[in-house]
Amino acid sequence: MGVRMKTQLPKEVEEQLAAIEKDGELLPSEAAVLHETVRYEGIRVLERDGYALLLSALAAGFAMGAGFIAKSVIAMHIDDPNVSFLLSGFGYTLGYVIIILSNQMLFTENTLTAVLPFMSHPSKRTLYRIMRLWVIVLCGNLLGVVAFTLSLIYLPDFSVDVRAHLPALGHHIMENSPYQMLVKGVFAGWLMAALVWMLPNLGDNKIWGIIFITYIIALGEFTHIIAGSSEVLYLVFTGHEHWSHYFYPFAIPTLIGNIFGGTILFGLICHGEIRSDMPNNRF
Repeated sequence: MGVRMKTQLPKEVEEQLAAIEKDGELLPSEAAVLHETVRYEGIRVLERDGYALLLSALAAGFAMGAGFIAKSVIAMHIDDPNVSFLLSGFGYTLGYVIIILSNQMLFTENTLTAVLPFMSHPSKRTLYRIMRLWVIVLCGNLLGVVAFTLSLIYLPDFSVDVRAHLPALGHHIMENSPYQMLVKGVFAGWLMAALVWMLPNLGDNKIWGIIFITYIIALGEFTHIIAGSSEVLYLVFTGHEHWSHYFYPFAIPTLIGNIFGGTILFGLICHGEIRSDMPNNRF
């Protein structure tokens, strides 16, 4: 979720959001309350200033590198490969925890949040705002990842043992075929959308929801365009992979999968449920 900025929203939007937050019983089901909460958060995000979006996305991309480091450090200290795999997955969750609890902009969160306003009330303006948001946030996230990866390479922050272990994560991702990248990306996108859908109901337990969902992504070895970029770009910048291999077989299939999983698979189904549930198909 992005930071809730004090943007100038239409008066009726502010009034409806206030009504939802005050009295969920105005809507026919708990799912409808979640839908409207996420939808109006999407409206807020779509109206944010582009420069603010870019800076938030940059911070998120840089923070995602924390998961890369944590996963590597944990794996390095455990000899048993099965135990190492299970425990290092918790390191993978660190970047997501930092980003979501800091309200920074992560691309895969907005495959659901930003599209619900369009699904409810399609318009050229809303579609343009979605494309604008996606381009800014994706570019900002990737620039943040690049900055983190370069700092990891050129600043003497970690021991030789840690650096020696870092390429293994990227090599493991690159063992996937383009089709596997795509399918695993769909599951990652779907799980991230599910997390966004859950967050309003988690209250003070948000951190456990974030850890649980992203740990499943780690265990399933599902491909995520931002988290995976930190690992694959490390290979590129250290000469283990050619630049072209970042875009294909990794980035393009993974990005398509993430968008499909979050927007089409999760978003359309959940929106269809709520639309059918509302009197006169209000949404």
